[in-house]
Amino acid sequence: MKRGILIGGGILILIILISVWLYLLFFGTPKSGGEIFTNLGFTGGEDRPLQELESESIVDTTPDPEALAKFPLKLLSNRPASGFVITTTAGYPKVRFAERGVGHVYEINLFTGEETSVSKMTVPQSVEAVFSPDGSSVVYSTYIDNTRSSFVAELGLEEGSPETQETIPLPPNPSNIAYENNRVILYTLENQNGTKGYSYNLDTQVRQELFSLKIRQLKIVWGHTIEGIYTYTKPSPLLEGYAYEIRNNTLIPIGNSGASLVMLKNDVASIYTYTQNRVLFSETVTPTKTLYQTDHLLLPEKCTFSRPDSVLMWCAVPEAETSTTFIDAWYKGTLTSDDTFWFFNLETGQNVFFLSPLTAAGRKLDVTNMSMVDDWSKIVFRNKTDNTLWVFDPALVQ
Repeated sequence: MKRGILIGGGILILIILISVWLYLLFFGTPKSGGEIFTNLGFTGGEDRPLQELESESIVDTTPDPEALAKFPLKLLSNRPASGFVITTTAGYPKVRFAERGVGHVYEINLFTGEETSVSKMTVPQSVEAVFSPDGSSVVYSTYIDNTRSSFVAELGLEEGSPETQETIPLPPNPSNIAYENNRVILYTLENQNGTKGYSYNLDTQVRQELFSLKIRQLKIVWGHTIEGIYTYTKPSPLLEGYAYEIRNNTLIPIGNSGASLVMLKNDVASIYTYTQNRVLFSETVTPTKTLYQTDHLLLPEKCTFSRPDSVLMWCAVPEAETSTTFIDAWYKGTLTSDDTFWFFNLETGQNVFFLSPLTAAGRKLDVTNMSMVDDWSKIVFRNKTDNTLWVFDPALVQ
C-alpha cells in the first residue's frame, strides 16, 4: 500500500516539474503572481470592451452591390439552364429560363438581379427548353432510351395565373424546334425518306406541313427572328457541306460549300464558316454584296446580331488556334472553347476586341446561345461547360 502511494506521489511531482518547465519555456519568469493566470488565459488581460473585441473578430465579406453592378460580366444564376428567353415586363428586361434536369422555370430581373419562381412543374431528365418570344409557353425535350420526347407547356404570364396551364405533346423525335411567333411552333420530323417541316398553332391545334425534302441530317434556320426558311447540312470534317434556301419544296444553293460548314443568318447578312484546303475560316455576305474572310472563327451559337435587320454583331471567339476538326468536336462536346468577346461590323469589316472572361471574371467561359436584350444594352448567354447563365454589358468595359 505504502509502495503504491510513493509511486503515485512521485508521478505527481514529475508532472508538476514538467509543467513548470514548459511554462518557463514559453512565457519566461513571471514578474507577478497575477501574470501567471493571465498567461494561462484565466483572466481577460487588459480591460477591453466586449464590443471592441467583437469588431476585430468579425469580417464583413458581403460584396458591395454598387461595385458588383459595375462588373461587365456577371453570373446570373448557379442553376444549370436548358434554355432561356429574354422578355420585358413593366419596362424591365427579364430572363426566363428552365432548370436543366428538372424543368422548373425561373425568372431573373436583369435590373435588380432578383430571381423568382415561375413554375415548379417537374420534367425529369429535361435537356432542352425552347421558349416562345414572350415566355408564355415552352417546349421541353427529354432523351430517354435514345428517343427524344417533346411537349409544350403553357405558362402563366400574369401575376396569380396558374403556374402551368396545359401540356401538349409533339410527335416523337422532333428536331429544329423554334417559334414563328408566340402561338406558332416550328419543328422538323425525319424518316428514311427525308425531312419534313411543320408548324403547329397552339390556339387552333392545327398542324401544317411547310416543306418536304428528300434529304436528311439538316439544320434549319427559321423562326421569329428571320424571314424565310434556310438550311445547311449538319457539319462534318469529312463531308462537303452546303447551305440552301428552302422555297416551294426546293433547295436553292446559297454561299460557298466546304467541310464542317455552319451558317448564321438574319434578314440582311449571312455568315458561313467552313474548311477549305485544310484551313478553317469564316466569310460574310452583306446587302452590298461584300464578301470578306475574317481571321476569327464565328459559330452560330456564339454570335448574335444587334437586330434582325442589322449588320452589327457580337461574338464570342475561341481564343486558341482551331484545327479543322474543331467544329465537329465542339458540337459533340469532346472539346471546350476558351472564348473572348468581340464586336463586328459586317459591312465595313471592322472588328473590335472587348473582353476576356478569364481577365474579367477569373475563369474561362465556353459561350453558347448568345442573345441580345431588346434595348441592345446587354447580352445573355449560357456557359456550355456547366450550363449556367451569364450577362455581358459592353457599356461597362473600361
